Amino acid sequence: MKLEDCWMKKKYEWYKKGLTEDLATDLEAPRKWRLLRERTGHGAFYGMKIIIYGDCIVPPLDTLKRAVKAGDGTILATSPPYTRFLNSGVDFAVVDETMPLYDMWVQEFLRCEIPCILPDYLVAYVCKPGYPRDNYVQYNTHTWVERSLKKLADCLEELVADMVPPDDNSKMEC
Repeated sequence: MKLEDCWMKKKYEWYKKGLTEDLATDLEAPRKWRLLRERTGHGAFYGMKIIIYGDCIVPPLDTLKRAVKAGDGTILATSPPYTRFLNSGVDFAVVDETMPLYDMWVQEFLRCEIPCILPDYLVAYVCKPGYPRDNYVQYNTHTWVERSLKKLADCLEELVADMVPPDDNSKMEC
């Protein structure tokens, strides 16, 4: 990378405080995730293990899969049975909003203390980091959501702490 490439990227980066007019996106979000990838080499969903249960209309399942993969997360399963994943450190179960509390799989997620979220939670996580996402949490699993987010943040901090500065000074860094 040439020095002028670094200068161009930083000088002309779209960056502003606040939300878009429709309140859907924090204008600082793209920069936050770019800096995270620059610092850690990983995306917004790094280390996240996700199960998807039910229909994903908004966003569609294919879009959700691509976004999670691009952000370095893992979708373990998109349909039952989920038995083999229940005790494997699942961070989130993305559950269709029409699934009732008494549903067999919802009960299994709750028994295993897997936080249940709506598909829009992941969109809000990327587009509005730092903003409350309580409306996207289901079945009163807010405490478990916070636990999963803390685990993921700790994982990233550990990753950054373990990074060793490169010995090769021949490449210019931005």
